[in-house]
Amino acid sequence: MGVLGGLLIIAGFIGVLFFIISLADRPIYKEEKESEALLKKRLEDPRIYDPETDTYITLEEAESGIWDLEDASKKMSETEKREQFFEEDLVAESIRKELIKEGFVKVKSPLSEEQFKVFERLQLLDQLDENWGYRYFFENAKMIAIILTIHNAYELALSIPIQYSSGHYIFKEKTISDRILDKIRPDDAIQVADYECFPIQNSKTTRAVENIMHLVAKVRGVEVEILPHQFFIKTTGSQKLVDVFVLLDLVKEIEKNGY
Repeated sequence: MGVLGGLLIIAGFIGVLFFIISLADRPIYKEEKESEALLKKRLEDPRIYDPETDTYITLEEAESGIWDLEDASKKMSETEKREQFFEEDLVAESIRKELIKEGFVKVKSPLSEEQFKVFERLQLLDQLDENWGYRYFFENAKMIAIILTIHNAYELALSIPIQYSSGHYIFKEKTISDRILDKIRPDDAIQVADYECFPIQNSKTTRAVENIMHLVAKVRGVEVEILPHQFFIKTTGSQKLVDVFVLLDLVKEIEKNGY
């Protein structure tokens, strides 16, 4: 190997060693300090926050299920919310309130067998292995809304029944590599601008799917699954309050068109 080879190995080992030491000694960033302080503050507070009523309650009140909603001292101010909750928690609570305003009813856990069927057929969630759950499950007369927990982040999902009765497709936004490959060989079973098609089961007729995706193509930052009698859409990345309005408008338009 020679002297030069030996020196290179030693230099490489020293470099790795310094890298490990630098990771151990890296500074604690502002965001981490804020998160640690927030968690410490939560643990030190003996009260429990009830998001549905925007009030603080004691453990005894939580166990009894009875507390005074009119007691102003129990109300949590907006400042306290910002101080004590992560931004994603606040967004999830804002979306919960908007869905209730829209006529949705929050379903208590555990879900019934019928309610859980919404998840059972979805390949999009299967692809996440077991790294997902849900924070809230809502339903109204026609649709289901879910605040999913995926890799410790919240994503909003909506599911509605549709007339479409054959075929099974997943659509995800095209990556840069998808766009390049499409220039060389366009191979999507269903061509939709900005969305890559992943067929699970092909259908003889795709007109309904194309019409639905024509509406979806106006929206960014979502993934879609269309299967017999079910349309499912979810955000990608952490949800934002505006998502609830965008997705509700979209599914209402799909319903109005009778797909």
